[in-house]
Amino acid sequence: MAQSAYTYSAGGYYGRYVTKGSLAYDGAGAVVKEKEKAEKKSREGLLDNPSKLLKVAFAVVMAGLFVILWRSATITKMNTQVSDLNSNLSVLYSQNEQATVLLDRSTDLVYVEDVAKNKLNMDVPRTEQKVYVDVNIPDRVEIPVEESGGFIKGAKKFISNCLEYLY
Repeated sequence: MAQSAYTYSAGGYYGRYVTKGSLAYDGAGAVVKEKEKAEKKSREGLLDNPSKLLKVAFAVVMAGLFVILWRSATITKMNTQVSDLNSNLSVLYSQNEQATVLLDRSTDLVYVEDVAKNKLNMDVPRTEQKVYVDVNIPDRVEIPVEESGGFIKGAKKFISNCLEYLY
């Protein structure tokens, strides 16, 4: 025989279960205790299951170790590149210093005279080899005025100038 347990109060309707014997059923006939167990199991978090917690902790630790190893490998690689570049820079500095010394030496007049006499077999010019240039000539050019001879002479002159330019 089914007995209903209904409770009415100012807050509302509380008794929703029908009791048959020692088990409580809801209106659809499902056992309430099994529903409560399923709800409790679905509410079980990570902290209630030690094996899941151990797996997650292991994954976090491994990810941390991977990040640390990757970071240290990247730092080591960058340090190697920096040391290589520093060694290249020191080589370039020494080459620049050598080039500066050679440039200073090559502009020294005693060195230039020595190279001219010994390597190039040059000597001071003799009196008969000297050539004098008059620098008092003014810097202007005078163009002679030509007489115009008409259209036919101008055309012939233009054609001859073009032919002269080509050859």
